[in-house]
Amino acid sequence: MPRARLMWYAECMIPKKLFEKMKSEERRKLVREIERRLLDPELARECVNKLKKLKLVGEWLVELWYYEIFEERKDYATGTSMEEKGLNVWRAEWIYTAVPLSVIEMDNEIVKTTHTKKKLSVDKLVFNVEAYFTIAEED
Repeated sequence: MPRARLMWYAECMIPKKLFEKMKSEERRKLVREIERRLLDPELARECVNKLKKLKLVGEWLVELWYYEIFEERKDYATGTSMEEKGLNVWRAEWIYTAVPLSVIEMDNEIVKTTHTKKKLSVDKLVFNVEAYFTIAEED
């Protein structure tokens, strides 16, 4: 079985017009708050439940991911990227495990099935957060 990276990804877009109107300090404060809130246990559980319904990866992998993420035994990255629509604030968390090649080949279905949206309110502003799982073979 190949070694794979199971990753949970969450992102939130700050619209370009809003971003441009804000002062530098307001931007930094907003980005920090969004980054902090992107790891939302409720949103993660909803994605996990959708992943379980696929029955592609087996209960052990879901439990492994859930345990590793919430017990702080994962790798993670946060960041921002300026895109055409605005500033994308994102967080990715992942673990490594072995899975059958057939599971890795189902990545598109895993992303599509686990894709979850949620509203996030920060300082009277409402943003859309999107989260999903993805799986990829490691070199």
